[in-house]
Amino acid sequence: MNKPLYFVSLALGTVALPLSAQAGNLVDLIPGLYGGDGITLMPTDNPNFPSHEAHFTLEEGAEVIQEVIELNNQIASEIRPFPVAPSSGGVTYQFDPEQGTYRQTSDTLGPFIAARPQTLGQGKLSLSVAYLNFQYDEFEGTDLSKLRARFLHEPDTLDPTDVRTSFETDVINVVYDVDLRFESLAIAATYGLTDKLDLTAIVPFVHAKMDVDATASIERGDDNNIPVDVHIFDATGESPLDSGSGSASGLGDITLAAKYYWVDAPNYDLAAALKVKLETGDEEDFLGTGSTTATPYLIGAYDLSEMVKLHANVGLEFDFEDSDRNEFQYVVGTDIGNQTYTFAADIIGRHKLSSDVDIGENIIDAAVGLKWRATDNLLLAANLIFPLNDDGLRSDLITAIGLEYRN
Repeated sequence: MNKPLYFVSLALGTVALPLSAQAGNLVDLIPGLYGGDGITLMPTDNPNFPSHEAHFTLEEGAEVIQEVIELNNQIASEIRPFPVAPSSGGVTYQFDPEQGTYRQTSDTLGPFIAARPQTLGQGKLSLSVAYLNFQYDEFEGTDLSKLRARFLHEPDTLDPTDVRTSFETDVINVVYDVDLRFESLAIAATYGLTDKLDLTAIVPFVHAKMDVDATASIERGDDNNIPVDVHIFDATGESPLDSGSGSASGLGDITLAAKYYWVDAPNYDLAAALKVKLETGDEEDFLGTGSTTATPYLIGAYDLSEMVKLHANVGLEFDFEDSDRNEFQYVVGTDIGNQTYTFAADIIGRHKLSSDVDIGENIIDAAVGLKWRATDNLLLAANLIFPLNDDGLRSDLITAIGLEYRN
Protein backbone atom coordinates (compact mmCIF):
# COMPACT_ATOMS: atom_id res chain seq x y z
CA MET A 1 0.00 0.00 0.00
CA ASN A 2 3.00 2.30 -0.25
CA LYS A 3 2.76 2.64 -4.01
CA PRO A 4 1.57 6.12 -4.74
CA LEU A 5 -1.03 7.83 -6.71
CA TYR A 6 0.73 10.14 -9.08
CA PHE A 7 -1.11 13.29 -9.97
CA VAL A 8 -0.61 16.27 -12.13
CA SER A 9 -1.95 19.65 -12.61
CA LEU A 10 -1.09 21.78 -15.59
CA ALA A 11 -3.02 24.67 -14.15
CA LEU A 12 -3.40 28.43 -14.39
CA GLY A 13 -1.03 29.08 -17.18
CA THR A 14 2.49 29.46 -15.93
CA VAL A 15 4.14 26.41 -14.33
CA ALA A 16 5.02 24.92 -10.67
CA LEU A 17 7.75 24.31 -8.14
CA PRO A 18 11.44 25.01 -8.59
CA LEU A 19 13.87 22.14 -8.10
CA SER A 20 14.97 23.35 -4.69
CA ALA A 21 11.52 24.23 -3.39
CA GLN A 22 9.34 22.04 -1.23
CA ALA A 23 6.02 21.00 -2.72
CA GLY A 24 2.93 22.51 -1.18
CA ASN A 25 -0.42 21.34 -2.48
CA LEU A 26 -0.36 19.15 -5.56
CA VAL A 27 -2.57 21.63 -7.38
CA ASP A 28 0.35 24.10 -7.25
CA LEU A 29 3.04 21.70 -8.39
CA ILE A 30 3.24 22.39 -12.13
CA PRO A 31 2.09 26.04 -12.05
CA GLY A 32 5.31 26.82 -10.13
CA LEU A 33 7.95 25.34 -12.40
CA TYR A 34 10.55 27.89 -13.54
CA GLY A 35 9.81 29.92 -10.42
CA GLY A 36 6.07 30.10 -11.03
CA ASP A 37 6.23 33.39 -12.98
CA GLY A 38 6.85 32.24 -16.52
CA ILE A 39 10.36 31.89 -17.99
CA THR A 40 12.79 34.80 -17.68
CA LEU A 41 16.05 34.89 -19.67
CA MET A 42 19.04 36.98 -18.67
CA PRO A 43 19.57 40.33 -20.49
CA THR A 44 21.77 40.18 -23.58
CA ASP A 45 25.33 41.51 -23.26
CA ASN A 46 25.71 42.17 -27.00
CA PRO A 47 27.06 45.78 -27.29
CA ASN A 48 25.23 46.27 -30.58
CA PHE A 49 21.84 45.51 -29.09
CA PRO A 50 20.08 47.26 -26.22
CA SER A 51 19.81 45.15 -23.09
CA HIS A 52 16.41 43.88 -22.05
CA GLU A 53 15.06 41.22 -19.73
CA ALA A 54 13.29 38.65 -21.89
CA HIS A 55 10.14 37.39 -20.17
CA PHE A 56 7.97 34.63 -21.65
CA THR A 57 4.52 33.73 -20.33
CA LEU A 58 1.48 31.69 -21.23
CA GLU A 59 -1.07 34.34 -22.13
CA GLU A 60 -4.61 34.30 -20.81
CA GLY A 61 -7.00 33.41 -23.61
CA ALA A 62 -4.43 31.46 -25.63
CA GLU A 63 -5.66 28.04 -26.74
CA VAL A 64 -2.83 26.29 -24.91
CA ILE A 65 -3.77 27.87 -21.60
CA GLN A 66 -7.29 26.47 -21.89
CA GLU A 67 -5.86 22.98 -22.42
CA VAL A 68 -3.58 23.45 -19.41
CA ILE A 69 -6.49 24.47 -17.19
CA GLU A 70 -8.67 21.64 -18.48
CA LEU A 71 -6.00 19.05 -17.67
CA ASN A 72 -6.13 20.26 -14.09
CA ASN A 73 -9.93 20.03 -14.11
CA GLN A 74 -9.80 16.52 -15.52
CA ILE A 75 -7.49 15.36 -12.75
CA ALA A 76 -9.80 16.74 -10.09
CA SER A 77 -12.91 15.26 -11.69
CA GLU A 78 -11.34 11.80 -11.82
CA ILE A 79 -10.78 11.68 -8.07
CA ARG A 80 -14.04 10.04 -7.20
CA PRO A 81 -15.04 6.63 -5.96
CA PHE A 82 -14.32 5.00 -9.32
CA PRO A 83 -17.39 3.04 -10.27
CA VAL A 84 -17.64 0.82 -7.21
CA ALA A 85 -21.31 -0.04 -6.92
CA PRO A 86 -23.20 -0.07 -3.63
CA SER A 87 -22.97 -3.72 -2.69
CA SER A 88 -25.99 -6.00 -2.71
CA GLY A 89 -24.04 -9.00 -1.53
CA GLY A 90 -22.89 -11.86 -3.69
CA VAL A 91 -25.94 -13.83 -2.62
CA THR A 92 -29.16 -11.98 -1.79
CA TYR A 93 -32.17 -13.03 0.23
CA GLN A 94 -35.78 -12.00 0.76
CA PHE A 95 -38.14 -13.06 3.51
CA ASP A 96 -40.83 -15.53 2.36
CA PRO A 97 -43.85 -15.22 4.69
CA GLU A 98 -45.33 -18.50 3.42
CA GLN A 99 -42.17 -20.41 4.35
CA GLY A 100 -41.46 -18.28 7.40
CA THR A 101 -37.82 -17.96 6.37
CA TYR A 102 -35.50 -16.19 3.91
CA ARG A 103 -35.31 -17.41 0.32
CA GLN A 104 -32.38 -16.80 -2.01
CA THR A 105 -33.09 -14.26 -4.76
CA SER A 106 -29.88 -14.54 -6.82
CA ASP A 107 -28.46 -17.23 -9.11
CA THR A 108 -25.08 -15.57 -9.78
CA LEU A 109 -22.73 -13.51 -7.63
CA GLY A 110 -23.61 -10.37 -9.57
CA PRO A 111 -21.46 -7.75 -11.38
CA PHE A 112 -18.40 -6.00 -9.99
CA ILE A 113 -18.87 -2.49 -11.40
CA ALA A 114 -22.63 -2.24 -11.85
CA ALA A 115 -25.17 -2.35 -9.05
CA ARG A 116 -27.82 -5.10 -9.10
CA PRO A 117 -31.52 -4.53 -8.34
CA GLN A 118 -31.82 -7.10 -5.54
CA THR A 119 -31.38 -5.94 -1.98
CA LEU A 120 -29.66 -7.72 0.89
CA GLY A 121 -32.75 -8.50 2.94
CA GLN A 122 -33.94 -6.90 6.16
CA GLY A 123 -31.31 -6.83 8.89
CA LYS A 124 -28.57 -8.17 6.61
CA LEU A 125 -25.18 -6.46 6.56
CA SER A 126 -22.49 -6.52 3.87
CA LEU A 127 -18.97 -5.15 4.35
CA SER A 128 -16.58 -4.77 1.43
CA VAL A 129 -13.15 -3.40 0.57
CA ALA A 130 -12.08 -2.42 -2.97
CA TYR A 131 -8.51 -1.51 -3.90
CA LEU A 132 -7.66 0.33 -7.13
CA ASN A 133 -4.24 1.11 -8.61
CA PHE A 134 -3.42 2.74 -11.93
CA GLN A 135 -1.23 5.20 -13.78
CA TYR A 136 -2.65 7.91 -16.00
CA ASP A 137 -1.19 7.61 -19.51
CA GLU A 138 -2.89 10.04 -21.89
CA PHE A 139 -4.74 13.33 -22.00
CA GLU A 140 -7.08 13.79 -24.99
CA GLY A 141 -5.07 11.17 -26.89
CA THR A 142 -1.67 12.78 -26.14
CA ASP A 143 0.89 10.78 -24.17
CA LEU A 144 1.51 12.41 -20.78
CA SER A 145 5.26 12.17 -21.43
CA LYS A 146 4.85 14.51 -24.43
CA LEU A 147 2.60 17.34 -23.28
CA ARG A 148 3.55 20.64 -24.90
CA ALA A 149 3.03 24.32 -24.14
CA ARG A 150 4.23 27.49 -25.88
CA PHE A 151 5.42 30.53 -23.92
CA LEU A 152 5.14 33.89 -25.72
CA HIS A 153 7.43 36.91 -25.34
CA GLU A 154 5.88 39.93 -23.66
CA PRO A 155 4.94 42.42 -26.43
CA ASP A 156 6.00 45.67 -24.74
CA THR A 157 9.78 45.74 -25.36
CA LEU A 158 9.55 47.32 -28.81
CA ASP A 159 7.04 49.79 -30.27
CA PRO A 160 4.16 49.31 -30.77
CA THR A 161 3.89 47.95 -27.26
CA ASP A 162 0.74 45.91 -27.92
CA VAL A 163 2.09 43.99 -30.94
CA ARG A 164 4.91 41.43 -31.05
CA THR A 165 7.54 42.43 -33.60
CA SER A 166 11.11 41.35 -34.45
CA PHE A 167 12.66 39.30 -31.61
CA GLU A 168 9.37 39.50 -29.69
CA THR A 169 8.03 36.82 -32.04
CA ASP A 170 10.43 34.26 -30.54
CA VAL A 171 8.67 31.60 -28.46
CA ILE A 172 9.76 29.07 -25.87
CA ASN A 173 8.42 25.54 -26.30
CA VAL A 174 8.12 23.43 -23.16
CA VAL A 175 7.67 19.66 -23.18
CA TYR A 176 6.31 18.10 -19.98
CA ASP A 177 6.93 14.50 -19.01
CA VAL A 178 4.25 13.76 -16.42
CA ASP A 179 4.03 10.63 -14.29
CA LEU A 180 0.78 10.35 -12.38
CA ARG A 181 -0.48 7.44 -10.39
CA PHE A 182 -3.56 6.77 -8.38
CA GLU A 183 -4.14 4.42 -5.48
CA SER A 184 -7.38 4.11 -3.54
CA LEU A 185 -8.81 1.88 -0.86
CA ALA A 186 -12.60 2.13 -0.59
CA ILE A 187 -14.40 0.64 2.41
CA ALA A 188 -18.15 0.11 1.96
CA ALA A 189 -20.96 -1.00 4.26
CA THR A 190 -24.48 -1.88 3.11
CA TYR A 191 -27.36 -2.56 5.49
CA GLY A 192 -30.78 -3.95 4.61
CA LEU A 193 -33.14 -1.54 6.35
CA THR A 194 -36.11 -3.48 4.96
CA ASP A 195 -36.49 -6.27 2.44
CA LYS A 196 -36.85 -3.59 -0.23
CA LEU A 197 -34.47 -0.86 0.96
CA ASP A 198 -30.67 -0.91 1.30
CA LEU A 199 -28.50 1.89 2.70
CA THR A 200 -24.81 2.15 1.76
CA ALA A 201 -21.79 4.22 2.77
CA ILE A 202 -18.51 4.17 0.80
CA VAL A 203 -15.43 5.72 2.43
CA PRO A 204 -12.35 5.98 0.17
CA PHE A 205 -8.79 6.61 1.26
CA VAL A 206 -6.57 8.04 -1.46
CA HIS A 207 -2.82 8.26 -2.02
CA ALA A 208 -1.64 10.59 -4.80
CA LYS A 209 1.80 11.22 -6.20
CA MET A 210 2.99 13.28 -9.14
CA ASP A 211 6.38 13.66 -10.82
CA VAL A 212 6.96 16.06 -13.71
CA ASP A 213 10.02 16.96 -15.78
CA ALA A 214 9.99 20.03 -18.02
CA THR A 215 12.34 20.77 -20.94
CA ALA A 216 12.31 24.19 -22.61
CA SER A 217 13.75 25.22 -25.98
CA ILE A 218 13.80 28.54 -27.86
CA GLU A 219 12.19 28.82 -31.29
CA ARG A 220 13.26 31.80 -33.39
CA GLY A 221 10.30 33.79 -34.73
CA ASP A 222 9.77 34.21 -38.48
CA ASP A 223 9.76 38.00 -38.07
CA ASN A 224 12.94 38.14 -35.98
CA ASN A 225 15.37 40.18 -38.14
CA ILE A 226 18.09 40.52 -35.51
CA PRO A 227 21.31 38.89 -36.83
CA VAL A 228 22.38 37.64 -33.39
CA ASP A 229 20.55 35.36 -30.94
CA VAL A 230 18.94 37.77 -28.52
CA HIS A 231 17.33 34.97 -26.50
CA ILE A 232 19.50 32.26 -25.00
CA PHE A 233 19.49 30.20 -21.84
CA ASP A 234 22.41 31.22 -19.67
CA ALA A 235 24.07 29.64 -16.66
CA THR A 236 23.25 32.77 -14.67
CA GLY A 237 19.57 32.66 -15.60
CA GLU A 238 16.83 30.06 -15.53
CA SER A 239 17.76 26.59 -16.71
CA PRO A 240 15.83 25.05 -19.62
CA LEU A 241 15.32 22.02 -17.39
CA ASP A 242 13.09 21.95 -14.33
CA SER A 243 11.18 19.33 -12.39
CA GLY A 244 8.92 18.86 -9.42
CA SER A 245 7.29 16.13 -7.40
CA GLY A 246 4.81 15.78 -4.60
CA SER A 247 2.48 13.35 -2.91
CA ALA A 248 -0.53 13.40 -0.63
CA SER A 249 -2.65 10.91 1.30
CA GLY A 250 -5.96 11.17 3.06
CA LEU A 251 -9.70 10.77 3.03
CA GLY A 252 -11.40 10.96 -0.35
CA ASP A 253 -14.97 11.92 -1.19
CA ILE A 254 -17.46 9.86 0.82
CA THR A 255 -20.50 8.44 -1.00
CA LEU A 256 -23.87 7.72 0.61
CA ALA A 257 -26.47 5.70 -1.29
CA ALA A 258 -29.97 4.29 -0.96
CA LYS A 259 -31.53 1.63 -3.20
CA TYR A 260 -35.17 0.57 -3.39
CA TYR A 261 -36.04 -2.82 -4.93
CA TRP A 262 -38.93 -1.70 -7.07
CA VAL A 263 -39.97 -4.58 -9.37
CA ASP A 264 -39.44 -8.30 -8.67
CA ALA A 265 -40.71 -10.13 -11.76
CA PRO A 266 -39.98 -13.72 -12.89
CA ASN A 267 -37.43 -12.75 -15.58
CA TYR A 268 -36.46 -9.19 -14.77
CA ASP A 269 -35.86 -6.90 -11.81
CA LEU A 270 -35.79 -3.14 -11.37
CA ALA A 271 -34.57 -0.82 -8.62
CA ALA A 272 -34.37 2.93 -8.09
CA ALA A 273 -31.36 4.42 -6.32
CA LEU A 274 -29.77 7.68 -5.23
CA LYS A 275 -26.07 8.36 -4.63
CA VAL A 276 -24.76 11.51 -2.94
CA LYS A 277 -21.02 12.19 -3.09
CA LEU A 278 -19.76 14.56 -0.40
CA GLU A 279 -16.80 16.93 -0.83
CA THR A 280 -14.78 15.39 2.01
CA GLY A 281 -11.54 14.95 0.05
CA ASP A 282 -8.96 17.74 -0.20
CA GLU A 283 -9.34 19.25 -3.67
CA GLU A 284 -5.99 21.06 -3.44
CA ASP A 285 -4.19 17.70 -3.13
CA PHE A 286 -6.39 15.88 -5.66
CA LEU A 287 -7.95 13.73 -2.94
CA GLY A 288 -11.47 14.91 -3.87
CA THR A 289 -13.39 16.86 -6.50
CA GLY A 290 -14.23 19.86 -4.33
CA SER A 291 -17.94 19.53 -5.02
CA THR A 292 -21.02 17.67 -3.83
CA THR A 293 -22.96 15.65 -6.39
CA ALA A 294 -26.26 13.78 -6.41
CA THR A 295 -26.98 10.94 -8.83
CA PRO A 296 -30.47 9.45 -9.15
CA TYR A 297 -30.36 6.30 -11.26
CA LEU A 298 -32.21 3.16 -12.28
CA ILE A 299 -30.89 -0.39 -11.94
CA GLY A 300 -32.23 -3.15 -14.16
CA ALA A 301 -31.48 -6.83 -14.71
CA TYR A 302 -32.88 -9.42 -17.11
CA ASP A 303 -32.46 -13.20 -16.90
CA LEU A 304 -31.48 -14.78 -20.21
CA SER A 305 -31.08 -18.06 -18.37
CA GLU A 306 -30.29 -19.32 -14.90
CA MET A 307 -26.58 -18.65 -15.50
CA VAL A 308 -26.66 -15.62 -17.83
CA LYS A 309 -27.94 -12.21 -16.70
CA LEU A 310 -28.00 -8.83 -18.40
CA HIS A 311 -27.72 -5.70 -16.26
CA ALA A 312 -27.83 -1.94 -16.73
CA ASN A 313 -27.43 1.17 -14.56
CA VAL A 314 -28.41 4.58 -15.99
CA GLY A 315 -28.46 7.89 -14.15
CA LEU A 316 -27.78 11.62 -14.12
CA GLU A 317 -25.07 13.12 -11.92
CA PHE A 318 -25.76 16.71 -10.84
CA ASP A 319 -22.80 18.75 -9.60
CA PHE A 320 -23.86 21.42 -7.09
CA GLU A 321 -20.72 23.52 -7.68
CA ASP A 322 -20.38 23.46 -11.47
CA SER A 323 -23.21 22.60 -13.83
CA ASP A 324 -20.67 21.98 -16.62
CA ARG A 325 -19.75 18.81 -14.73
CA ASN A 326 -23.28 17.39 -14.90
CA GLU A 327 -23.14 13.98 -16.57
CA PHE A 328 -25.23 11.20 -18.00
CA GLN A 329 -23.74 7.96 -16.65
CA TYR A 330 -24.35 4.36 -17.60
CA VAL A 331 -23.07 0.84 -17.06
CA VAL A 332 -24.35 -1.99 -19.26
CA GLY A 333 -23.14 -5.56 -19.33
CA THR A 334 -23.61 -9.18 -18.40
CA ASP A 335 -22.75 -11.51 -15.54
CA ILE A 336 -22.39 -15.21 -16.28
CA GLY A 337 -21.94 -17.97 -13.74
CA ASN A 338 -23.36 -19.59 -10.66
CA GLN A 339 -23.25 -19.15 -6.88
CA THR A 340 -19.55 -20.06 -6.75
CA TYR A 341 -17.97 -18.33 -9.75
CA THR A 342 -19.28 -15.42 -11.81
CA PHE A 343 -17.69 -13.63 -14.77
CA ALA A 344 -18.81 -10.06 -15.49
CA ALA A 345 -18.22 -7.74 -18.45
CA ASP A 346 -19.34 -4.10 -18.65
CA ILE A 347 -19.26 -0.97 -20.78
CA ILE A 348 -18.93 2.14 -18.57
CA GLY A 349 -19.80 5.57 -19.94
CA ARG A 350 -19.88 9.20 -18.80
CA HIS A 351 -21.21 11.93 -21.07
CA LYS A 352 -21.21 15.64 -20.16
CA LEU A 353 -24.64 17.19 -20.54
CA SER A 354 -23.18 20.60 -21.39
CA SER A 355 -19.74 22.17 -21.35
CA ASP A 356 -17.92 25.20 -22.74
CA VAL A 357 -14.86 23.05 -23.46
CA ASP A 358 -14.90 19.95 -25.64
CA ILE A 359 -12.51 17.98 -23.40
CA GLY A 360 -13.47 14.79 -21.60
CA GLU A 361 -16.95 15.14 -23.08
CA ASN A 362 -17.59 11.45 -23.70
CA ILE A 363 -15.58 8.89 -21.71
CA ILE A 364 -16.12 5.20 -22.42
CA ASP A 365 -14.39 2.29 -20.69
CA ALA A 366 -14.73 -1.47 -20.69
CA ALA A 367 -14.38 -3.74 -17.67
CA VAL A 368 -14.01 -7.47 -17.18
CA GLY A 369 -13.92 -9.24 -13.84
CA LEU A 370 -14.35 -12.42 -11.88
CA LYS A 371 -16.05 -13.13 -8.54
CA TRP A 372 -15.36 -16.18 -6.39
CA ARG A 373 -17.43 -17.26 -3.39
CA ALA A 374 -14.66 -18.57 -1.15
CA THR A 375 -16.98 -19.38 1.77
CA ASP A 376 -20.69 -18.96 2.48
CA ASN A 377 -20.07 -15.41 3.71
CA LEU A 378 -16.90 -14.33 1.90
CA LEU A 379 -16.47 -13.18 -1.72
CA LEU A 380 -13.26 -12.33 -3.57
CA ALA A 381 -13.24 -10.32 -6.80
CA ALA A 382 -10.77 -8.99 -9.39
CA ASN A 383 -11.47 -6.54 -12.21
CA LEU A 384 -9.66 -4.86 -15.12
CA ILE A 385 -10.80 -1.56 -16.65
CA PHE A 386 -9.44 -0.16 -19.91
CA PRO A 387 -10.43 2.73 -22.23
CA LEU A 388 -12.44 2.44 -25.43
CA ASN A 389 -11.82 6.03 -26.61
CA ASP A 390 -9.33 8.89 -26.10
CA ASP A 391 -11.45 11.58 -24.44
CA GLY A 392 -10.22 13.19 -21.23
CA LEU A 393 -7.55 11.99 -18.85
CA ARG A 394 -7.15 8.23 -19.27
CA SER A 395 -5.31 5.18 -18.00
CA ASP A 396 -4.38 2.30 -20.28
CA LEU A 397 -5.29 -0.17 -17.54
CA ILE A 398 -6.91 0.05 -14.10
CA THR A 399 -6.67 -2.93 -11.79
CA ALA A 400 -9.14 -3.46 -8.98
CA ILE A 401 -9.51 -6.17 -6.40
CA GLY A 402 -12.25 -6.55 -3.82
CA LEU A 403 -13.30 -8.51 -0.80
CA GLU A 404 -16.86 -8.71 0.51
CA TYR A 405 -18.27 -10.21 3.70
CA ARG A 406 -21.95 -10.52 4.57
CA ASN A 407 -23.71 -11.83 7.65
